[in-house]
Amino acid sequence: MQPDPRWTAQDLTGTVRTVEPWWELLVAGIDPLPAALGAARRRIDELASAAAAGSGASLPERSAAGTALVRALSEAGRLAHDCGVGPPHHVGRVAGLHASPGGVPKAAVPSAEIGWRGLAGDRQATRRHHGRLWQAVCLWSAEVIDGLAAEGHPIFPGAAGENVTVAGVEWAALRPGSRLRLGESVVEITVPALPCVNNAPWFLGGDFRRMDHRRHPGHSRLYALVSRPGGVRVGDDVVVE
Repeated sequence: MQPDPRWTAQDLTGTVRTVEPWWELLVAGIDPLPAALGAARRRIDELASAAAAGSGASLPERSAAGTALVRALSEAGRLAHDCGVGPPHHVGRVAGLHASPGGVPKAAVPSAEIGWRGLAGDRQATRRHHGRLWQAVCLWSAEVIDGLAAEGHPIFPGAAGENVTVAGVEWAALRPGSRLRLGESVVEITVPALPCVNNAPWFLGGDFRRMDHRRHPGHSRLYALVSRPGGVRVGDDVVVE
């Protein structure tokens, strides 16, 4: 993960606010907590405090504070996987790639370059809740989408704004720290993407919270940070590492 000079004060605030739900998902099922994870949490708290205090700092200082915090959370996620709680190694495939200049649905594309901030040519209409380093790529499961469609929801790949639709992946087993190789790139799961009202058209009665992980665990879209940039094409393997 490389430092990114585009950290805004809002990015720092949003990242600090996400620490607690990120951590809760990261350590779910790990009891007792090993010493290494306890030390990781203390380090994360220190970095979060520094980031919270640094929202008015210079761009380089914000970049360093935000990147350090995300890196510490990523390292904790990998420690959690070492405890044996992560998904088993398996292989799926890239069922769809989607990008747009802003808004949903996102248009299907046959291939894409994944950089540190996500797919080339893709952007968010607003940065208030999107576009941070740990939200670089949004992924979703083809099987979850098919299941929602079978319930009668008028949803389809790319409608809810995911960048990568994957098939054959044990979706509900993914958690913070899970790494997926997509073509030449590698991404790491961070937190579920919270649904917003812009996704209401894809759900019966406008019930866009049908894909909220707090209501239906294992059904939400997932954000990921980029561990290794690279190209990806529809049909490429998705290797859960």
